[in-house]
Amino acid sequence: MEQNTLGVVLSYYREKYGFSLEALSGGICSTTTLSRVEAGSREIDSLMAEALLGRVGKEVTQFELLLNDEDYAMWQKRESIHAALKEKRYDEVLEGVCQYENILTEEQSLHWQRCLAWRVQLVEAQGVSREKIIRLASDALAYTISNIDSGMAGQLYNPLEIRLILVLARHNYFSAVEKVEDRLLRLVGYVETYYSGRMKETLGIEILLTLIELMEQNGEDDKVISYVDQAVALIAKGRGIRHVAKLHYIKARAIERLYCGSANWEEQERCCREECAMAYYVAEIMGEKELMEEITAHCKEKLSWQITEQAMLFD
Repeated sequence: MEQNTLGVVLSYYREKYGFSLEALSGGICSTTTLSRVEAGSREIDSLMAEALLGRVGKEVTQFELLLNDEDYAMWQKRESIHAALKEKRYDEVLEGVCQYENILTEEQSLHWQRCLAWRVQLVEAQGVSREKIIRLASDALAYTISNIDSGMAGQLYNPLEIRLILVLARHNYFSAVEKVEDRLLRLVGYVETYYSGRMKETLGIEILLTLIELMEQNGEDDKVISYVDQAVALIAKGRGIRHVAKLHYIKARAIERLYCGSANWEEQERCCREECAMAYYVAEIMGEKELMEEITAHCKEKLSWQITEQAMLFD
C-alpha cells in the first residue's frame, strides 16, 4: 500500500462509518496531519499508519507501509521483538526493547507506547505484581487515550489499544464487574461492526476469552456458557480452530459447577460429557497433550467417566 493509497483508504472508511477527523486521529496525530494524509500531501511512518488503519478495523502487511530506509530498519526491529515474544525468548525481548528505546526521540509517542506494550507482555509472562502490570498498561494506553476511565462514546480503538484494555480488565483495574462486562461487550460490538477477516476473529475471541475468565472468577457460570457459545460461533465463521478445545472444556466445567446435584443433572451430565469429548478430540487434533491429560483427569474425578475410543461422544 503506497502512502497516497493509505490516504484514500482512511478517508473512505472514515466517511463510510461517519467518524470525525478528531475521533480517528485522537492521540495518534493531529487532525491537520490526518487531513493531509487523506489528501495525499503528507507521509507518515508505518507505525502511525498501522495505528490509524487499526481504528477503522483494517490491516495490511506492515512491509507495504514502509516509508524509507529508516522506517524499514525500525520495522525490522519490531518484527524481531515480536518473533522473540512469540517464541518466549524473553531475555532477547528485553534486550531488543532496550535497544529500540535507546534510538527513540521524546516525540515518537507511538513507538514509546509500543515499547511499553512489549514490557506489559514481558511482566505478564514473568508473573510480576498486578500493580506493576496495571501501571505499565495504563501508561501505555494513556499515550493515545487520555482518559481510560471515561465512557466509550465516540472513542475509536486499534488492536493495540484493545489489547491494553484487556490487560487492565484481567488485572481488575476497573472496579465493578458489571462495568467491566459492559465495556468489554461494547468492544465486542465495536470489533464486529468495524473489523473484518482475521482481525475480527482474533480480537473478538480475545475479548470474549477475557469476559469468560472474568465471569469464571465471579462465579457466573450461566454467563460463562453464554460467552463460550458466542466465541465458538465466531470461530465457526472463520477458518481456524484455535481455542476451540479450551472453550469446550471451559463450558463443560461451567455446566458441571452449575448443575451438579440439581434435579436435572442427569440430562446436563450428558451435555457435560459431550463438551469434554469435543474438547478432548479437538485437543488431540491440535496436539495439545497437556490439555488432553487435564480433560481426562477431570472426567475421571468429577464425572467418573473415562474418555476412551469406546466412550464415544454419544454412547
